[in-house]
Amino acid sequence: MLELIQNAQVNILVTFQSTGLKLKLLHTLFNGRHCLVNDKMLLGTGLDELCFVANNEKSLKQTALKLFVTEFKTSDIENRKKVLYETYSNIKNAQKVDTLIFG
Repeated sequence: MLELIQNAQVNILVTFQSTGLKLKLLHTLFNGRHCLVNDKMLLGTGLDELCFVANNEKSLKQTALKLFVTEFKTSDIENRKKVLYETYSNIKNAQKVDTLIFG
């Protein structure tokens, strides 16, 4: 699965339930290139700036075709790291837990 995510030019993630952060979204953002989602996938995550949003079949198709020929740049990777590591860094979160437990 990791190889598919890493090698895809566009990863499309759609959900019909807005029930919190989806691990597949985080996994794709940490490991993939362009991420095309619907608005329910992003609800409450704070990751809107890292994804492209389309909510119907027509816009999903149009956006996917556009992204297929859009370069995924080093600046895109750096922006992702900046946003993701602020909230979703395993090391930072482990340090927070350590501080809570051991003072």
